[in-house]
Amino acid sequence: MPDVDPEIVFYWVPGCANCTRLKGYLTRRGVAYRAVNVQAEPAALEAIAGAGLRALPALRVGERWVPTEEADINTALGLAAEAERPPLPPPAELIERCGRMLDLASTLATQLPPEHFDDPTPTMADFVSAGRFMADGQPYLPHGTSKSLVHHIAQHGEKAIRLVRASDGIHELGFAIDGTGDYTKSH
Repeated sequence: MPDVDPEIVFYWVPGCANCTRLKGYLTRRGVAYRAVNVQAEPAALEAIAGAGLRALPALRVGERWVPTEEADINTALGLAAEAERPPLPPPAELIERCGRMLDLASTLATQLPPEHFDDPTPTMADFVSAGRFMADGQPYLPHGTSKSLVHHIAQHGEKAIRLVRASDGIHELGFAIDGTGDYTKSH
């Protein structure tokens, strides 16, 4: 009997930037996979949780769950490392882009009437169950309401600025190298 390639299943949720990144990577590498939107298929979310995974995206190759870092995917699928990517824009341009994103989030936030803060966002139309939970057990829904979506965008902008700072010799991935986690501290 000939060997059959194991099924590759990509679990994702609408509005997830990391899901979009991984989907692009798999597609760019020519990997055939079945995409499963966990909001539309609650049993898939239960399978992920049953495997001990707490975040999306998730990737399963046959019966094995694979970490979603590119090197791990390459190893699991027998892919060669991808050719070098074009360099990132200079830090000043990245900071400027982050600033524009934060400005837009601020502008949109001021246009949101308070009576609509808790309205569900369009990405939540098919929501069934959270994929992550807060320490107090409440579901973590970064895009759950209009207000939380604006807050989530602002958090991404702050994270991006920390990442740009990572190359300054004082910060590592935006956090102070001294281990304090205070990325605003001057050295």
